Amino acid sequence: MNLIFEITWCFAFCVLNVITIEYFCKKYSFLNRGLLYGLYFYRYIFTIMFTHIPGDYYAFISNAVFAHQWSDIPFSRGGLISSFLYPIVNYIPIESLYSLFQPFVYLGFVGLLYLYLSIIKLIGGTKVIWNRVNILPFLLFLPNINAWTCFMTKEVLFFYGTTFFIYQIAWKKLRPLMSLVILFILFSIRPHVVFIFVLTYVVTLLLKIRRVPIYLTFMIITSCTIGGYYAQSYIAKSIALDGLSVEVLELFQGWVMFN
Repeated sequence: MNLIFEITWCFAFCVLNVITIEYFCKKYSFLNRGLLYGLYFYRYIFTIMFTHIPGDYYAFISNAVFAHQWSDIPFSRGGLISSFLYPIVNYIPIESLYSLFQPFVYLGFVGLLYLYLSIIKLIGGTKVIWNRVNILPFLLFLPNINAWTCFMTKEVLFFYGTTFFIYQIAWKKLRPLMSLVILFILFSIRPHVVFIFVLTYVVTLLLKIRRVPIYLTFMIITSCTIGGYYAQSYIAKSIALDGLSVEVLELFQGWVMFN
């Protein structure tokens, strides 16, 4: 019974990928359908490889399996993935890593499409010629970007969210509700990066406006200052810098020198 369900689960994500490819190819006629299907199969080489390599996903799965209830899992960083896995590993008969990887493989694939479309929009064309060869499609097949977006990891979620915002900015297609949800998820994973991202976007908007009212500039600067002050403690705690001091850094430097 479990085997039948896992096959159905994987087949459902296979269909979802096909629907996604066809949707993007219909929406953007310049996309090469064969190239995208080739990318889809190429990525599964890395997925299968990572099912045999230990990683952080063992901790994510363990936290989800041994949690007494959903609320026991903290909604932050790796806990976000464990929260997502909790109903799957406890109520759905899925046991293989390959099956558990499927949602993350899909998000990584869509993130790659967002990145590819954003690059095309920003450079104003579908070709980057080098030695009479269009090298732009080869960016999709870079091993490093595919390897890190083909299995269960926080980087997949952050990659998808980041490319989603880049795609929106490049193509000027804002989705407010979905943007807020993704921004919240990204903040729970990498709050310091999100803070810099939002600040940079605000500064960019200000630079695009030729004549910014003084009161608006004052409000934005004040909001960023107050928000940064209250956010810095949370950010420091999330990246384990809340207990950092000069003495700790000196001890660490001495340990590195003598070891």
